[in-house]
Amino acid sequence: MLVLLVLLSTATYTWFSLSKTPKVNDMAVFVNSSVGLQISWELSDDEEAWGWHLDYNKKFTQNSTLKPVTYSDINKTFYATNFGLDGRIASISKELNDAQNANREDAEGYYVAFTVYARTDEDVEVELSKNIENSGTYLVGTPVWNDEEIIHNNGGKGAQSAMRIGFRVTRFDPDGKQIDEEPLFIIYEPNCDNHLDYTTDYEPTPSMDGTESLVPADRLIRQESTAWLETNPVQKGVVVFDYGEFLDDNHLFDLDKNCTAKIDIYIWLEGQDVDCTNEIGKEAMMLANVQFHAERKPDTGLEEDEIK
Repeated sequence: MLVLLVLLSTATYTWFSLSKTPKVNDMAVFVNSSVGLQISWELSDDEEAWGWHLDYNKKFTQNSTLKPVTYSDINKTFYATNFGLDGRIASISKELNDAQNANREDAEGYYVAFTVYARTDEDVEVELSKNIENSGTYLVGTPVWNDEEIIHNNGGKGAQSAMRIGFRVTRFDPDGKQIDEEPLFIIYEPNCDNHLDYTTDYEPTPSMDGTESLVPADRLIRQESTAWLETNPVQKGVVVFDYGEFLDDNHLFDLDKNCTAKIDIYIWLEGQDVDCTNEIGKEAMMLANVQFHAERKPDTGLEEDEIK
């Protein structure tokens, strides 16, 4: 789908820098729902705390350093890495944790991690939103205006091909009792078919645990590449976006009426990715949008007293 996107200063975006001091400067998370799914930074009784838009930059005011890391599904943790000459992972070096290594701008910063809460007043199915009319879930290199050449440059510089976003969802019943015995970790892989060598075949990202993928296939949500093109004639504040389609089921979780969900969100540069090499340009900038969409669960037509 091709649409026009006006690049306003108020646009939702995430900046990633993958130079020697990589940082995340800003991120926003959206929820779009016709049936009342709301999100909050805290599990609060204050109605004003709940809404449909959370801005990462307002919650985490300092920059966060990003370094290539890798995820272990068996150990359910991230690991720092040692690098070979081409920038790829040669071995793992140490186990990381959110308290010491997330959302930091110093040498101990490796990835971004934050938590949001969701609630609903109906039985819903929640998924990553598809891209329709300038909204949805995608990650793309930021269009950066070049005054000298009167054209936009791709600020992503290849980094968009190695980024990952992870979701760990824990659900609670109306009394606050945890429903999920062991919450599952779901990985969203945008731009999975676009590589630095210009090939377009999907290459599974191997896990340090010896498996073919970082998580099993039923917990991997791949998305085709999202790209932007210049308008004709070229305009400084407008580009044309071509959003990638999901290749897998984009479902995240179900949530029953008056239940809540704790959603831990992780953003990292996956060091095991085929494109996580020295070829990624310095000071790469990313335009990212994560959006949840909720649909009312299908009505079975059965009354409660009819269920045996």
